[in-house]
Amino acid sequence: METSLHTMDSSCNAATNHWGNNSHFHDSPSYAHNHDNLHHGTLSLTSILLIVIPIILVILLASVIILIILLRRQKSAKCNSLSRNSTNIDDSSKFDSHTTINFTGSPEVKNGCIAGGSSRRTSQCRFRGVQVFTYKEREMATNNFSEANVVGHGAYGVVYRGVLSDGTVAAIKMVLRDGKQGERAFRIEVDLLSRLNSPCLVELLGYFADQDHRLLIFEFIPNGSLQQHLHSPHIYPQPLDWGTRLRIALGCARVLEFLHEHMVSNNINGQISTRVLGTTEYLAPEYVSTGKLTTKSDVYSFGVVLLQLITGGVPVDTRRPPGEHVLVSWVSNN
Repeated sequence: METSLHTMDSSCNAATNHWGNNSHFHDSPSYAHNHDNLHHGTLSLTSILLIVIPIILVILLASVIILIILLRRQKSAKCNSLSRNSTNIDDSSKFDSHTTINFTGSPEVKNGCIAGGSSRRTSQCRFRGVQVFTYKEREMATNNFSEANVVGHGAYGVVYRGVLSDGTVAAIKMVLRDGKQGERAFRIEVDLLSRLNSPCLVELLGYFADQDHRLLIFEFIPNGSLQQHLHSPHIYPQPLDWGTRLRIALGCARVLEFLHEHMVSNNINGQISTRVLGTTEYLAPEYVSTGKLTTKSDVYSFGVVLLQLITGGVPVDTRRPPGEHVLVSWVSNN
């Protein structure tokens, strides 16, 4: 029995010594070599990531920079093209008496948007340009510019309702003359209006120009003007409901946004005289004093329209107390 226990104990000790001595395995050269290889493999993967990730980031950054440069060059080229088309206006040009001036042959619009074409409202006509009319055609359309056909007056002239030879109802604006500057301004106006293509804006159908007359022919919008609906109860006795007023305000805002985003402001400002133009009660004080058009001055004018929609008041009312004749001042004080 003792012999058996001794044998078992010896066996256990031998086994213990055998597994205990396995600690020498970790110190063996073979284990050290394998461990170093594993360690170096981990470092290699980390090194690769440290190299590859910055390269990818640099490539992405370079791609973004190149894309921005290309977009800016494309925008700059477009602006330069518009500038060349509009700034080559000959200030010394004169209109011959009783001779229709066709801007399609003028050097300032040779490569621009104005071109001969039908007055029919088709997409092709809209993109190709506007029609050049004769003065006789305009007389016939407006019944010799009869007072009965007058639909509005403004700072720039009188607007008549007319019917073109193809049956199209049009608004014909007779622009006030203003010497040489007026000739140049009219050419610019035709050029710029012919570029506008938005469902929010009336379409320019055509124009006429000679030594004595300047006419712009637009599509006719029925149902009167906003001013008539707000301030002429004898014409429109039913006040506008709030839903209609809101839709009008949103429509005006969309038009203003379109003009600011799609017309090149710097290009236009370089062509327009610093002479103050427009209906006085809608003009921002800064524009009146400097003659400089800005986005803010447009927003001011839009604000006057909004105040009329909300209050129903007119821009200038001398019946109000002193210092509050102007609608903006009256609202500010109340």
